[in-house]
Amino acid sequence: MRITGGRVRGRKIYAPKSEKIRVTSDRVRESLFDILPSMEGMLFLDIFAGSGSVGIEALSRESSGVVFIEKEPLHAVELKKNLNLCGFEESSEVIISAVGRGIRVLSGRRRKFDIIFADPPYDRGMAVEIIDLLREADLIARNGVLIVEHSFREDIMADNKFVLTDQRRYGDTVISFLKPDRGKKMKSSAVYPGSFDPITNGHVDIINRGLGIFNKITVLVGYNPNKLTTLFSVEERISMIRDVVGDDSRVEVDSFSGLLVDYVKKSETCCILRGLRAMSDFEYEFQLALINRKLRKNIETVFLMTGAKWFYCNSSIVKEAAALGGSVRDLVPKGVLKRLKEKFPDMKNNNSRI
Repeated sequence: MRITGGRVRGRKIYAPKSEKIRVTSDRVRESLFDILPSMEGMLFLDIFAGSGSVGIEALSRESSGVVFIEKEPLHAVELKKNLNLCGFEESSEVIISAVGRGIRVLSGRRRKFDIIFADPPYDRGMAVEIIDLLREADLIARNGVLIVEHSFREDIMADNKFVLTDQRRYGDTVISFLKPDRGKKMKSSAVYPGSFDPITNGHVDIINRGLGIFNKITVLVGYNPNKLTTLFSVEERISMIRDVVGDDSRVEVDSFSGLLVDYVKKSETCCILRGLRAMSDFEYEFQLALINRKLRKNIETVFLMTGAKWFYCNSSIVKEAAALGGSVRDLVPKGVLKRLKEKFPDMKNNNSRI
């Protein structure tokens, strides 16, 4: 048995000699990974791991990490030997336990996997049992997929708790691709990141229009702890945004420092919302969208064109105009205008009472 692709393509690995092991064939593994998207950055769970061939295949193809669950201690020993042989011991974990217990352990850790592969014994009803366990454990990431290898004689969709998105047959073997049917529990959401130093009417326009697309938007104030050149503190910016959105339950406000994709993954949101003003914006935003996709394959970016009224409006222009005594009354919400007046007492207000 050999690895069919990736860094250790062609590497021979060993399967325990046991009647309890039914190895996923090279042909099925190669077809499986041809169907799946790139493994790069994906967290993978291999259930009924046996020799670990499927999970090792994922690691060879740049998965960020694989957890294996294998009940039989002797099989787990062989699995660990295969991982060492391929040099993947640092990016893997082997849980030696019954599958149900292993799933509960991972659920207790609140782990979320992009891809879960399960290969239970054929024709024993265990495929449906495993699907039920995984549903209750909530181990599948927002855009994750569950792959079940089973006999063509088994009807694994009897409970209708998962949506069957694809199915391939190879002789007696069927590979089923499923996603959780979360129904009304699954609401579309997006993260709207920015410095918001301060929030402007252009930002507010993007939020309001974004709510016409998404059920929920998280306005995310980004900050760099080593950067001390912002006009308003993180707390002040959050306070101003909350004043603007009021008690709208569809809008949350949060802050972050670090990689945006890490926050998006943690929040189980798969979409980033951004506003575009001009071609110069597009070039920069296009680069950001591409690098975010490089870092996390299942993240999408949605761009909204700025309303014509706010085409020239951004936080930097607002701050510069206010610092030089100009009026920005029509460019920012009233609460923000008051905060700017506190920072720049000489700022004109066009007869405003502030």
